[in-house]
Amino acid sequence: MQIDAVKIPSLIKFNKLIHGISPRFYLTEDQSKAELNLNPKANDWRRDNLWKDFLRPLGAHQHEPFFLNQVHGDQIYCIDEISQPHIGGVFMGDAIISSVPNQNIAIFTADCLPVIIYDTYLNIVGVIHAGRKGTSLIIVGKTIRKMVEKYGSDPKNIVVGFGPGVGGCCYEVDYECLEPFRDFYSPINRFTIAKENKKYMLDLKIANHLNALDEGILKENIFDCDICTVCNNDLFFSHRKMDAGRTMTVAMLLP
Repeated sequence: MQIDAVKIPSLIKFNKLIHGISPRFYLTEDQSKAELNLNPKANDWRRDNLWKDFLRPLGAHQHEPFFLNQVHGDQIYCIDEISQPHIGGVFMGDAIISSVPNQNIAIFTADCLPVIIYDTYLNIVGVIHAGRKGTSLIIVGKTIRKMVEKYGSDPKNIVVGFGPGVGGCCYEVDYECLEPFRDFYSPINRFTIAKENKKYMLDLKIANHLNALDEGILKENIFDCDICTVCNNDLFFSHRKMDAGRTMTVAMLLP
């Protein structure tokens, strides 16, 4: 069995970076279709080793990926030493930065936006779970700042890739949901559209794109795979479609 990862095309060219996004379905050995639910909270997470089957073609299957207990906040966890134990799900947070080669890191989504940031000069990578709450707290910008402050990264050397997430075409929210954005994103009409039913369409990708630009990331270094998980619910899990499954976005540095 081989599971083909989805990749952000513009990140493939970096030969010291491995990354992949899990699809919703895969073909079993008898060529039947099965769901690839990589939700770490599912009972069969370790029993079935589906994560290993997904990571093997990427060459990132030697260790179970390090991941956080995601809480829709702005906490960032840094991995700096290969000697420290990297046990998934122990720490709370929504972004991971790694400077350690051969240590895979992962986040899980089902409409929230998965983001990969990569310092092409210092060979440092981060993965971010950027949902509505995390985006309103500028988690992408804070992760970029952490790379600058802790590792000395230059924003001009950082690339940002957005994976599959709910698009502005499908994310309808109440007015109250937009209030937290006003602290950091004013004016918010750059990524919201008012509807006649007094609700709003919110585009998380544009909001995070603007956040990255504010942190000094070059426009030409921001990439989007341009996939809405609601529109493409046959390919990816969607919380708004009431799916319990989760998509894994994984990244790993090569020496």
